[in-house]
Amino acid sequence: MTDSRFSPIRSIRTTAVWVVVLVVAATAGVAGSGPRNEAEAQAAGALTIVSQSPYVPAEGTFDLVFSWTGETTEDLVLTGTLFAPITLESEVQEVPSTAFAAIGARPLSELGRNEDGSYIFSLAVRSVADGDPNRTLIREAGVLPLSLEIRDGDGVTKATLRTNLIRLAGDAAEIDALPVAMILEVSSAEGLTLEPTSLLLSQHPNLPIAVQLGDGVITQLESDPDLAQIFRTALVGRSVITSPALNLDPSALASIHRPDLYILARNQTFARLDALGLVPATNIVPLDTNITSEGVDLLAQLGTTIVIDTGPTLRPTGFILGSAGSVRIVQVDSTLTSRLRGPARNVERAHRLLATLAIRSQTDRAPIVLGGAALRDVPLAAISTLLTALNAPGLVENASLEGVADSAVLPIRRDEQPSQNLGLAVDQVSLYSETMETYRSYFVTGRRPPEIFDARLLEALSPNLNPEERLRALARLQESLTSELGGIELPDGQSVTLAAQQAEIPITVNNQSDGTRLVLLSFKSDKINVKQDGTTLSLPRGTSTITIDLEALSLGQSPLLVSILTPDASTELAATRFGVRSTAIPGLGLLLSLAALVFLLGWWIVTTSRAKALRSHPASQNEQPSTEPIPS
Repeated sequence: MTDSRFSPIRSIRTTAVWVVVLVVAATAGVAGSGPRNEAEAQAAGALTIVSQSPYVPAEGTFDLVFSWTGETTEDLVLTGTLFAPITLESEVQEVPSTAFAAIGARPLSELGRNEDGSYIFSLAVRSVADGDPNRTLIREAGVLPLSLEIRDGDGVTKATLRTNLIRLAGDAAEIDALPVAMILEVSSAEGLTLEPTSLLLSQHPNLPIAVQLGDGVITQLESDPDLAQIFRTALVGRSVITSPALNLDPSALASIHRPDLYILARNQTFARLDALGLVPATNIVPLDTNITSEGVDLLAQLGTTIVIDTGPTLRPTGFILGSAGSVRIVQVDSTLTSRLRGPARNVERAHRLLATLAIRSQTDRAPIVLGGAALRDVPLAAISTLLTALNAPGLVENASLEGVADSAVLPIRRDEQPSQNLGLAVDQVSLYSETMETYRSYFVTGRRPPEIFDARLLEALSPNLNPEERLRALARLQESLTSELGGIELPDGQSVTLAAQQAEIPITVNNQSDGTRLVLLSFKSDKINVKQDGTTLSLPRGTSTITIDLEALSLGQSPLLVSILTPDASTELAATRFGVRSTAIPGLGLLLSLAALVFLLGWWIVTTSRAKALRSHPASQNEQPSTEPIPS
């Protein structure tokens, strides 16, 4: 039901006093004639709102500060008309027609002025007929158009301005206000850039303003430490919203089972923000692509709860359910935001938008999101004025993006297909990933760390490329990465003679890459063992000498294959063949030692046996052979 506080005052309570007021207002409107053309208007001077009261209580005062650039003479007066309340949003943009009360002529010279020299117009209001007669009677709450004019002594209108007076029904603290969230999208080149954004944030330190970083802003902050400090201070602890590098499509990457690439881009972006001393809003992401079930699950897995939908398809505030999670969707109302655009009358435009929001608050209290890309051409004064109005107690209040998202109770149908079709790139991305794992194990230092190639991969997956361009970019990337696995050289095959069964020989390795590389040594031979086989070695740039320990297993010529591989043993970087000739008899020393031991053992056994026999027959040593005949 429409709130009765905003119904037009057309009841039978209208008295003859109001009839007189309307007649006076109509007469005043006829008596004054505006400038005949734009040139005359500019010559006469400009009447511009500097600031005004967002709301006026039932018994309160409406203040409007304005500047006048024309000539100030004694005969100039300020007059105007208060029109009947309006109830339709479209009426805010239209010229009002039903006069409600005339504003008595006030000499311009008698108006108060502030420290800047601007004039102050005040209008005291009352809500009851028997109140202070010096106050303008406004019986019911509503949005009342207000027109002010500067006229000369002949009644000729020099300049005009139009705004709205929003009369509240009662105590502002008791009003159920319409939640409105503001997103300031920062640009690196035009529109709302870092410096004006910092100024706005500093002027409104306590408002829950969402700050979204556009393309190139992080790079700009990294290149300008002073500007980064100003921006960081102005944030006053607020987090910043940003897409992962290159606005990658989470649904598309999830569809080819490569969510790790989206996570990689996200982590890289967050690391850059952390280095700048900025806090990323990890639960919020802007997205201009389709959202599939797989995309929802990926975002939910990362802790994303809110998606700012910036795509071409308008979605209401609601939620999208995946198979394992859900995200809430909010969308900027670019139509309302665009009403702030214009080269002039910035404050007036902001208050017209406030009047529109005030009318909507009485018919539809669904939270609203303003700002985003639609703010790019909006003057700073209009944004600041609106933020000030949102911070005032009344019919509209500034809310956080999370607060708006909390109202997301409407289920939204998810998209069937991602915006990007990465199916053609699956094989090349897989090949790159395999090669990159090898390169990660191989690279230690140099000008082209793995992160450089990862960044190029993410660029190739950007929605900015069409399928053909993407395939060409991936092919160039693979070729470049593969070439980085070269640069290791071994000398041509040599002949080596081993005079001993075990020996050390030097091998020269030339690392022509631009930094240190980690390699795996591999040796193959049927007749030679190498102690260093399977050893991982760090090779500095330039020429190095590796000493290897050889052991010959037989006499004669034996081929020795020497290979240098990547640490994961998947890629051979260099290879050569050595001809090894061994003149040492393998095991000869051991054989001689065993023979000597056997000889000594045999001598010992013989000697021991003889000594034992002598001890057994000691008398036999003194007996002589007998020469006497043996008796018969």
